[in-house]
Amino acid sequence: MVVPLRVRLFVIGVASMLLVGIIGLALIRWSFAGGARQPLDYETDEVNAIVAVLSATFDAAGGWKALPATSAARDAWWRATIARAVETSPTPPGRATSTLADRAALTDASGRLLAGTQPGAPLVMLASIDRRTWTIPSRHGIAGHLTVALPRNPDDALTIAVLMQKQRHLTVLALIGIALSALAAGMVATSLRRPIHALLEGARRLGRSEFDTQIDARRRDEFGQLARSFNELGARLKANAGSRRQWIADTSHELRTPLAVLKAQLEAMQDGIRPLSQASLASMEAQIASLQSLVGDLDQLSRGDTGALHLEREPLDPWTIAKTTWDDFAERMRERGLDARIVPPTSPAVAVADPARLRQVIRNLVENSARYTATGGSVTMTGDVEASHFRLHIDDSAPGVPATDLPRLGERFFRVDASRSREHGGSGLGLALARQIVEAHGGRLEFSASPLGGLRATLSLPLVPT
Repeated sequence: MVVPLRVRLFVIGVASMLLVGIIGLALIRWSFAGGARQPLDYETDEVNAIVAVLSATFDAAGGWKALPATSAARDAWWRATIARAVETSPTPPGRATSTLADRAALTDASGRLLAGTQPGAPLVMLASIDRRTWTIPSRHGIAGHLTVALPRNPDDALTIAVLMQKQRHLTVLALIGIALSALAAGMVATSLRRPIHALLEGARRLGRSEFDTQIDARRRDEFGQLARSFNELGARLKANAGSRRQWIADTSHELRTPLAVLKAQLEAMQDGIRPLSQASLASMEAQIASLQSLVGDLDQLSRGDTGALHLEREPLDPWTIAKTTWDDFAERMRERGLDARIVPPTSPAVAVADPARLRQVIRNLVENSARYTATGGSVTMTGDVEASHFRLHIDDSAPGVPATDLPRLGERFFRVDASRSREHGGSGLGLALARQIVEAHGGRLEFSASPLGGLRATLSLPLVPT
């Protein structure tokens, strides 16, 4: 059986408040606790005098029928009778006003209350009150009984008297306090239940792929922080779901294009429209190579996503790797009329990296500059050692990349419109794979506007401490 949270919170709240009340009652009881109560000598004389007066009253009236009928008149009679009896008893010097009228009760022979006040069970438990009973004799037997609540010392007599006189009010206040405590506990339980219920319902909706789910985050407490984190999680899940759908669509599109070309070429050969020649075979081989390259890139990206990207790290000079890779593009840049320059770092650097993977990253970056830079433009590679990192800057001239597209460089299948587009070749996975490899080395790959008017790619790798 699952107990609802609101019920548990309510029970905990009420139990906590009751525990505080019980502890308070225990402290009050302890303050009144002591040995067995015995009436003081002078109070014993006063009680005996009261018993004598009550006995005479009973005998004179032939019973208790002569007592006033209304409660107010009977209370006045009771106080006057006790005051008259106390005046006849010896009073010690410094004796305070007697409180027996508030601590004593008159009952008939059957135990029915006639006058005075009896402590209720809660008060007896609270104040640890002891009671002593005196029998009131008559000419015909027993007229009734006088019961007195006994204090531990004279100082407690007034306190007990006040408690006994106000016990009804105290009982009402206690009940009101319990009711208010229960109400407060219910309000707290409801206040806590609502955000928890909202989070639970929101989590269920996210489980149904409803990533637009947002919950109220206006609270200024921990629940508000949790709600804001929940909304951020929903937004990220929505973005990831969109990226996944785009990834599937882009992958399908990239695979469909070379497959469609291959299918069209094969059908043309089967129909006799296109002859089986070396040129036709070369064209088909190019499409197959494009497919192999795309599948290879996808495989490496998936390995990186699962943490299975294999790296054979070793100490090396990153500038040496960059320089040898740059030299592979020297002839191609000359053919396109590009002004290619390199600026080596002013100090040597040693990093721990996979040379093949590092060469793959730099080749991809240089390839992009050689492919997209307009004929007659400039490409520059600069090495720099800053503190504990080696930085490699590859700058090219126009055309540049719009500022709004710079943050998206490195996303899978993302291509910049205009001149940097699919018509220049590539699947849009090269920069994504390069960034993944660099991050696997603990480095960063960033893109910004180049001082030459095109794009700047910055590769940063941590160096071996010296």
